[in-house]
Order: sequence, then structure tokens, then C-alpha cells
Amino acid sequence: MKQNSNAVSWSFVAYLSTLFLFILLRFWALDSDFPSGITKSGTVYTDEGWYSNAAVRQTHFGDWYFPGDFNPIVNLPVAQLVYFAAFSLFGTSFVCGRAITVALSVLLIAFVARMINRRAGSLASSICLALMLTNFLFYAYSRLMLLEVMAMTFVFSSFLLLVRKDYSYPTVITAGLMLGLGILTKTTMIFMAPVLVLVMLFSEKSRRRKVGNLVVLFCSLATVVGGFVLLARSQYPVDFNYFRELNYSKRSFGGLSEWALNLPSVVFGLFNFGYGFVALTICSTLYASLKTKRYWRNQYFAFFALYAFSYLGLLSLVSYNPPRYYLPLLIPIVYFASTSLAALVNEGNLKRQTAIFLVLLVVASQGQRIVRHSLDPEYTLKAMARSVASIVADGETSSEFRRKLVAGHMIDTVAIQTGVRAMNDTLSTEDFIQRALILKPAYLLVHKNLDTMSKLESIGVDLKKMGEWPVFRNYDTKGDDVTLYQLDWSSLSADSETHNGAGSSLGFPGMPPKLGPGL
Repeated sequence: MKQNSNAVSWSFVAYLSTLFLFILLRFWALDSDFPSGITKSGTVYTDEGWYSNAAVRQTHFGDWYFPGDFNPIVNLPVAQLVYFAAFSLFGTSFVCGRAITVALSVLLIAFVARMINRRAGSLASSICLALMLTNFLFYAYSRLMLLEVMAMTFVFSSFLLLVRKDYSYPTVITAGLMLGLGILTKTTMIFMAPVLVLVMLFSEKSRRRKVGNLVVLFCSLATVVGGFVLLARSQYPVDFNYFRELNYSKRSFGGLSEWALNLPSVVFGLFNFGYGFVALTICSTLYASLKTKRYWRNQYFAFFALYAFSYLGLLSLVSYNPPRYYLPLLIPIVYFASTSLAALVNEGNLKRQTAIFLVLLVVASQGQRIVRHSLDPEYTLKAMARSVASIVADGETSSEFRRKLVAGHMIDTVAIQTGVRAMNDTLSTEDFIQRALILKPAYLLVHKNLDTMSKLESIGVDLKKMGEWPVFRNYDTKGDDVTLYQLDWSSLSADSETHNGAGSSLGFPGMPPKLGPGL
């Protein structure tokens, strides 16, 4: 008996130590490159910079808004405000910004595990912790300054508030506010609204009370989201509509047939979490559902089924669905996996051993990828950013360095680490060449956007190559080349400037718009 007790104690210590290790690994080498084997999308070059660009500009130059540029803060302000608060305290860097996402991911894991523990017991919550902490997709994207993890934390907080069955008005109002903050972090979080409605309909017996709570919930949600949207559309209509067109209009389907053809690929995208993990979840959930009606007749089964179908339905409406878009679906997948496997463990020795073996197999398969990435980090993005800043500075004073404008599609990401003044050459509400003729950027950072080079050369701008770096070598053997060019505007004739409309297209005749101190 004593030997069994000691074995259990040592197993528990080993389990806790493993969890602690994987928490620490999330914070390890935060300024390293994104791991290979997930995506080759340009997202990892660009999106961190885009969705923190206002925070970086405000920190360094006192200007959160750049006229004519890409200003996503007009539509999605919450993450930018969070990053600005952190940058104001600790300075701009990859480590500072990414640490916020990592901390939120750990908090989210704790929230999910706590909820499962209250609903299905400690065994299910233990399985949940192991599966979430070792999932490679979640690990990888929780180490980038992207919007999904922060948005998930807000909306799952609103869910937790309501499943507690405390329907006092302050609780319902807070749940609506948290959902609103999630939507203003990433618009797709609107999928949680029908889930919260179902929670309140299931949990409240009085019809009058149900209606009252729903009214309060949506009034608080409308106050946050509706109020901000009205303000943003009235003050910055061009930026607001440009973002909507970029993310929704250009990605929507032309008809029902196109949507139907794309639907299987949307569902198949669930396997981004790992074939073994998703297959295990499907099989164990089906077995538990067929074995006992009690498993699928409980309210939480309905909540998370609606959660999954609601979000998948939203994903199916657009043609662009990279792996990170699937992150919110990790929560229902983990719920179904952990609760069904815990039920299997309690059904006999053979089934218990089978369930434990399968969980360990998935955890080992996913976890070893995290360990391998942590043991051999690459820093090609950070090294390139520092080299670019060094060339741009060129021994000049800090104020002179801040005056120089650097254009490029991924320059906003470089600005996080270096503080260079960034100008997007691809996403903008004004034509890039028209803006460039007015602002005359000193450098151009090129990553696959060769059209910008051709356009500048066509109007007489001389480009001098200053450096080239193979960034993200872990994507393949060479990595993608990122090249910095110095732009010489001296050979540009006055006739060329007049012909191309310089001095008028941005509404600032003869002078650049106010972009911040010193420019």
C-alpha cells in the first residue's frame, strides 16, 4: 500500500514538473524565429508589426495615427492599447510584446482547466492541462504578437462569468463588456454571442429573468462595440472601410457553390492541431457519446458543440483561413478530449491503460516538437532588424535617425525591435507612389514586393542595395531574402513630381502631413 502511495506521489511530482517545464519553455527565447512546419505564410513577417504599429508609433513619436497608411487601430483598438501600456513601461521589443501573449495563453489554459475541473473533475482537468500546454500550434502562435490569444482570453472570460450561474446585473454587464473587448481585439470573436445566449437560456428558469438578462447583456455589448464603431466610422471613415474591405469583402465567396466547395477544407483545417490529437478527440468523444447518453445530454456538451459549429461557420464565410485562425477551436477540442478520455479511464483497467497510453502518445508527439524548437532557436528576424536599424542610423544622432522614414511591407515588424519610422508600401488608403513623392522615404525594405521597386524606378528614383538577409532559415534551407535599398530622390525631376501629383494627393499642398515630432 505504501509503495503504491509513493508511486502515485512521484507520478504527481513528475506530472507537475513537466507542466512547469512547458510553461517555462513558452517564455524561453521569445525573440527567436517562428518554428517551421506550421505555415509558410508571410504572416510571421508582417502581422505582428501591423497590429502593434500604432502602439510603436505612439511610444516613439507621439503619433498613433499615420495618414494614408495602414491603421488597423481604427477597427481593432484593444491590443494596440495593451501593447502601448507595456511599451511605455518596458520599451518596444519582440520580448516585451510577445511576453504579453504568452502570459495570456497561460492564463487562458488555467481558465479552461479550472472550468473543466469544476465540471468533470481533477482527472479531466489534468488531461486538459497536458494537452493544451504541449500543443505545438498553440505554443507557436502564443509566442507572437498576434490577436487570437488575447481575444480568446476576453471571450472565454465572458463565458466563465455566465456559466457560474450568477446572473446579477453586474455579472451580466461584465460578461457583455468582456465579449465586447474580445470583438474589438479580433472581430471574429462575435461567434461567442450565440454561445452566451444558449448559456443564459439553459441556466435561467424564469422567462422574464431570461429576457431581462439578455437585454442587459446585449446593451453592454452594444455600448462597447457599437459606440466604438460609430466613433471610428465618423472620425476615420476611409481607414475603417479599407480595413473591412481588406479582411471581409475581398475574401468573401461569389456564391453558394464556391462556399460549398471550400467547406471541406475549412473542416479539414482542424487537423492543424495535430492529426493524432484531433483523431483521438473524435474517437474518444464518439465512444463516450455512444456509451452513455449522460455524456452528450449535459449542458456543457451543448455549449461547446455550439461554440465549435458557430466558429467553424464563421470561418467558412471567407476564403482565407491560415492555421492561426483555428486557435479558438482548441478550447472545445480540449474539452471534448479531456472529458471523454477521463470517462474512459473510469471504465476498467484495460480502457484506463489504453486512454493513458493514447494521451501520453499525443503529449509526447506534440511536446517533443516544442523541446526541439527550444533547444535550437534561430534569430534571423531579430538579426535582420538590428542590421537594418544600424544601416539606417549610420552613426547619426538619435533625432536624425528618427527623422528617416523606411518603407516596406514588413517594416512595421522591424520597428517593434528597432524603433525605425515605418511606412507601409503595400497596404494603404492612398497610392504609395503619391505618398512617397511627398514623404520621400530614405530606405525601402523589400520582401517579395518587387512591384514597389519597379514603380519607384519608373519615376526616376535610384535604388542602392545596402544589405540582404535570409530571414526565417528554418522555413527551408535558405530562407526568404529580405533586402534593404537606399532611395536617392535627387535625380527626380520637378516635372516628374508634378506629373505624378506630388503635393496634392494627401491634401497637404507643398508639404508633408504631420506624422509626429521631427518629420
